[in-house]
Formats: sequence, C-alpha cells, structure tokens
Amino acid sequence: MKIIGHRGAAGVATENTLPSIRKAVAAKADFVEIDIRKTRDNKIVVSHDDSLLRVFGVRLKISAHTLKELHTVCPELPTLENALTTMKSAGAIIEFKEFIEPNRVMSIINKFNKKNVRFASFNHNLLRAIKKSNPDAFCYVLEHHSPFEIINKARKMHMNGIGLNYGVINPLTYFLARRDKMEIYIYTVNKKWIINVMGFFYPKAYICTDFPGLVKK
Repeated sequence: MKIIGHRGAAGVATENTLPSIRKAVAAKADFVEIDIRKTRDNKIVVSHDDSLLRVFGVRLKISAHTLKELHTVCPELPTLENALTTMKSAGAIIEFKEFIEPNRVMSIINKFNKKNVRFASFNHNLLRAIKKSNPDAFCYVLEHHSPFEIINKARKMHMNGIGLNYGVINPLTYFLARRDKMEIYIYTVNKKWIINVMGFFYPKAYICTDFPGLVKK
C-alpha cells in the first residue's frame, strides 16, 4: 500500500510545518502532501489557508505581507524550499491553493532535481498552465463530488491522475482510472480499518492520511 502524508502528518503535528513533514518522513510515507500559497513579495510558502489565523493564531493574510513580515510573527511558517529539503527522499505532492505562476514554482523544484515531485489542484486552469509550461509535469486533478465526470476531464486535459475523497471512490471509477493508466489517490483517510478497506478494494491507489504511521511498512 502506498501512503501519502496529508499536510505532512497533520494528525500528530501542526499541519504543513516542518515538524509535521518530519513525522511523515519518519513514518516512511511514500509521498508528503503540502499546500502552497504566495506572499506579497512572491515567495512561496506552505499553507492550506489564506491566513495564519486557524493554524497559528495570527491574524495575518499571507498575500498581504512579505515573507519577512510573516516570519517576524510566525517563524514556523515554512517556505516551499524548506519543506522540500525536510522531505529528504520522500516524494512530494504539491497542491496549489491559489494561482501561482508555474515557472516560479518550478524554479524552486529544479534545485531538487532527483526528487519525485507531483502537482495537484482543484483549479483546472492552473493544471493546464502547469502542463503548458512543463509538459512532463505529473499532475492530479482533484475532485470532491463527481467520481465519473473527473475521469473524462482528466483524460481530456492529459492529466496523469486523479485525487478523490474516500467517500465517493467506487470500483468503476477505480477501474476506469486504471484502464486509462491514471494514478489515483484517495483522501483523507484517518481510521486504520478504513485504510485497510481502501487498500483491499483499491490496491493500486495511494492512500492520503493525517496519520501515515497507522500503516506498517
């Protein structure tokens, strides 16, 4: 079973932080999933939300401040480069939470030329932009609700895979994705018995979880 650590290991450490990423690496996650956003001075930081309030208790919007300003009050906020360095040999899945110029992100990733880096987003226009500028980039189309429609969209967009909520994954979608040679990952599965069920019915899928340590390697 292939395991993705969700926002690092968000169930055991603060999500999208270096300690969380280290926990995922220690649990031998195959990939570590992180979210990225852009600061006012165009630096790339790791955050799911557009502000620091929920995670860090700091009432600052990321896009309204420079990296230096953000780090002054929240030094725990990682940059993308910090995160990729901390992942060591684990692969990375980078989810774009807003539109960021793909080449800006690629200029950072190119410093890690041996790392297996994949991209994911619910924003289809963003994924098209990534593929246009980097045709060999590995991209997942994410979807909450439409397990069949997403297969057709991914095929038309020449994407490499799909990411689906575990509540909507089903055997036919899994079969169609495998038939079309698309990778599939299932998010976010946080109970061990559900992880085991997903692994039994969908053995070639990647399981994304806040608790990568639940799965013994």
